[in-house]
This record gives sequence, C-alpha cells and structure tokens, in this order.
Amino acid sequence: MNQTMQNIINQGWGDIASIAGLFVALIGFAITILGVWKSRTAAESAKKAANEARAAITRTEVIANFSSAVTAMDEVKRLHRTGAWDVMPDRYSSLRRILISICSSHPNLNEDQRILIQSSIAQFRELESLIESFLAGDESSPSSAKLNKIVTAQIDKLDEVLNSIKSEAE
Repeated sequence: MNQTMQNIINQGWGDIASIAGLFVALIGFAITILGVWKSRTAAESAKKAANEARAAITRTEVIANFSSAVTAMDEVKRLHRTGAWDVMPDRYSSLRRILISICSSHPNLNEDQRILIQSSIAQFRELESLIESFLAGDESSPSSAKLNKIVTAQIDKLDEVLNSIKSEAE
C-alpha cells in the first residue's frame, strides 16, 4: 500500500506540475503579446513623431524660401530704381528658381496657392524677357515705377500664401 500511495502522490504531483506549466506558459504568452502590442504602439508613435518632424522641417524650409523670395524681390525693386538693368535677368531667373523650389517642395499647397505662385513665376519670366529685349536694344527703357508696382503685387501674393501656410502650421 505504501508503494501504491506513493505512486498516486507522484502521479498527482506530475499532474499538478503539468497544470502549473500550462499556466506559466499562458502567462508568458500573455506577457509576450502585451510586449508586442506595446512595441507596436511605440513604433507607431515614433513613426507619427518622425512624420510630424519631417512636416515641420518642410514648413520651415518653405518659410525660409518665402523669406528668400521676398528679400530677392526687395533687391529687384532697389535695382529697378537704380537702373541696374544688366543684372536684372539673373535676379529674375534666381527668383523664379526660388519660387519653383517653393512649389515643388511643399506638397500640401492647395490649388489656389499653387496658382498664385505659378502666376508669380510667369510674371518674373515676362519681366526677364522684357529686360532682355531692352538690353538687346529692341525695347525702350522700362519704367522702374511700373516694374516695382508689378513686383510689389507679387510680394503681396506671396505674403498671402505664406500667411496661409503659417496659420495651417498653428
């Protein structure tokens, strides 16, 4: 009887150990699932933060490019006043490149904003052509007052777009 009793006790402990092992495995599995879920949540948060940082950098670059464009336009106005026509084609070309960069580097511009920037690009292309014709002797001397009125209108358009981008960022 002693041997039989001992077999029953040993067998009972074996069953208990198996059941305990099952519980440990289930708890371990649950902890693993929880860890995977937390890792996924952390990865999604990191991805979101990276996207937000990327968008903020893009906005900053666009704002800096707008500032460069306005500065270049102010210089163009000064050069018009002094009649420095020989450097104007280069200034207009440089200004167009800045505006094209703004248009291509900021994918979130709406259609109206793109149209305003594209019209500014076209306007400076026309001004460059006008000055090139003057320098070639085909046109009479351009009026700096008229040209500055055009440039001022373009500055106003760009300010409108810039303010819109800044308000979207806030």
